[in-house]
Amino acid sequence: MLCAISDIHGHIHALEEALENVSLSGDNRLVLLGDYTDYGPRSGEVLRSIYGLQQRQGPEKEDVLIILGDAGVNYYLTRSDYDLKQELNDLPITLFLIQGNHEERPEEIDTYEERPWRGGVVYAEPEFPSLLFAKDGEIYDLDVGLYDEEETTV
Repeated sequence: MLCAISDIHGHIHALEEALENVSLSGDNRLVLLGDYTDYGPRSGEVLRSIYGLQQRQGPEKEDVLIILGDAGVNYYLTRSDYDLKQELNDLPITLFLIQGNHEERPEEIDTYEERPWRGGVVYAEPEFPSLLFAKDGEIYDLDVGLYDEEETTV
């Protein structure tokens, strides 16, 4: 079974309710399509919950969790964004963020730098090296586990 969830927008109870109906065993797969956070009241809890799903597999910093849509990381450009980035950067995994429509773009924020990553270029802040933002138009080589031992370009 394939289950797709999207548009949680920081509402942790909506995510919890959706996950109650999903069994993540056997051949079942969960695909999170985006817009997990942003203007909702509990965006940090939503991201922690999503990370908790990954944590069951024993992730490492080399592992990548792809976040599609608004992640709430550069939403307000205030201390709350900074605190969220600090919390997310401390997770033992790399977050690859693909921007939505409601956040400030990293290329417009002077603390971000371009750096090479997996065959493409990403934006990252030196203070938060585990939070990588996709650069529009780039192609990245990601091993997504679709084929045995093969590298897949996404």
